[in-house]
Amino acid sequence: MRFSYLFKYFEKLEKTSSKHAMIQTLASLLKETTVSNIDIVCYFTLGEVAAAYKNVQLGIGTEIAKSAISLTFGVEKTEVEDKLKKFGDLGTVTSKIDKAAKRKIEGISLKGKLSVNNLHKELIKIDTFGKFPQTSHFI
Repeated sequence: MRFSYLFKYFEKLEKTSSKHAMIQTLASLLKETTVSNIDIVCYFTLGEVAAAYKNVQLGIGTEIAKSAISLTFGVEKTEVEDKLKKFGDLGTVTSKIDKAAKRKIEGISLKGKLSVNNLHKELIKIDTFGKFPQTSHFI
């Protein structure tokens, strides 16, 4: 599943206030999700990367995320910060900047090409980067 497809469901959920309509939207999403990535879709829907017992910690704070968005789309960090004040959510900010970037740089958009599974693998790499294997031979 492309992340852009999942993102459209997230946008629809964000605009929905009815609990019943949200349940219907989530049911539709899960029906369209394959067995190979249903776990990842569920984690992303909950705002997580993996099950809690796996203790995945990305260690990415708001400042790093703003810098990454700025670098990715070639905009000033102040623009990201201004949009964050206006919209209150970095996901929405990224979407708005991505749509504007498409107009400036034809054909370049991360949103349409990224799969849910590939995004998940990259997020797991962030968690494991810098972690050292624990050994018990230092007794």
